[in-house]
Amino acid sequence: MKTLHLGLFTLLVLAVLGGNICMAQLPLSVNDNLSARQQTLSHSSFEWHLSNDRTDVGIVLSKHSVLVRQVADLARAETTKDGMSGEAADKFVQNRVQWFIEFCRGFTIHQNADWQFQVDGTATRVIGENQTSQDAIPKFVHYYYQRYGVAGTPSARLVKTNETAGPQSVEVWKTLGDATMYRTPIGGMDINPEDFALLVGKNPLQMYGTQWALISTATNAYVLEANILTGAGAPFALTLTLDRQHDNAPSRISFERSKGMGAQWTESYVVNQFKKQQGVWFPADVTMSYDRPRYTKYTRHWTLRSVATSKPVILTMPNQQDLTDYRLLGANLSAVQLEQETQLKPYDVIAYQWGPIGRKLPTEAELRQLRAKFHPGEGTPDATSSSNSAFGVGGLMIFASGLWSLLRKRLTV
Repeated sequence: MKTLHLGLFTLLVLAVLGGNICMAQLPLSVNDNLSARQQTLSHSSFEWHLSNDRTDVGIVLSKHSVLVRQVADLARAETTKDGMSGEAADKFVQNRVQWFIEFCRGFTIHQNADWQFQVDGTATRVIGENQTSQDAIPKFVHYYYQRYGVAGTPSARLVKTNETAGPQSVEVWKTLGDATMYRTPIGGMDINPEDFALLVGKNPLQMYGTQWALISTATNAYVLEANILTGAGAPFALTLTLDRQHDNAPSRISFERSKGMGAQWTESYVVNQFKKQQGVWFPADVTMSYDRPRYTKYTRHWTLRSVATSKPVILTMPNQQDLTDYRLLGANLSAVQLEQETQLKPYDVIAYQWGPIGRKLPTEAELRQLRAKFHPGEGTPDATSSSNSAFGVGGLMIFASGLWSLLRKRLTV
């Protein structure tokens, strides 16, 4: 009997040290409560007003003169491709370089916009605007499903002229589960799992598919921690506070990326006020703060306008819309991989059009068929083999590591 007790004690110690029973420390009723809350709100449409204050300190171009030359070279190549020459080509290159210089300067902006979040069971659609530069305010239409997401930018409103600019870009990526619960590798995305946990009532314990460690229990709150080591944005640490006075609804989420290579930043999500919606406690006022030292700071203030029953979420886009699909690269794709062409298998990034294959996204099996058709043996891609195909324009997506890396980091929030 002593041997049995000792064995059980040893297993218990190992489990605690390994963090394998952290969820057992949190009462099961808490997770049940949050899951029931999510289910209650799973067919709802949320109207939020966003107030965005952003300061970008810019970069010193004198230290990055090679980037200016790259912009000029890329612009010159574009004029050659489009058949431009002479004075028209020179002016195009000059304007592109000037745009880049202006783009890299520091600025402060304030913006107000209305966002709509539609939740239809396991499908979610987000429509909104978020200004990240002085030049244009892009409109977003993003779709989130089980195991994949679709990021669309139908248009942008030019700040100086108030004109609408295009064209639309659409990118598809793979996730391990509910796409709202994972960060994406796509530059310029404006909404994160922490936002979904607060703004539409997703169960925060499902974020990143991770296991949480309970670090504090008080009469009014549970505080949990998690460390995310793989996927977009990783590695980073999370701290989650559940408000026991409001049926364990999340009231604060902190994000810190301070380890590993690449950019380092912090995010803070705080609920300032709760109100009852459809019989459950729900945020009515939320503040999100982002701080990337010596680079960018911004504060988003979300105010709930209304909650109603959602209409069905149906993936739609213009016929023959160009799409870039990253799903064959796997579910743990990071922004670094997209920025560094040496990290990519370019033939696994598939370009095609909406419509020719049935006004729906191809399955992963169909993506592999496309790859096999244009790149037999998954060898070095032939840029000319798919440039005139019915499924894609310009063949496969190719990324330039230098300039594209900078622009993606500028636009990523």
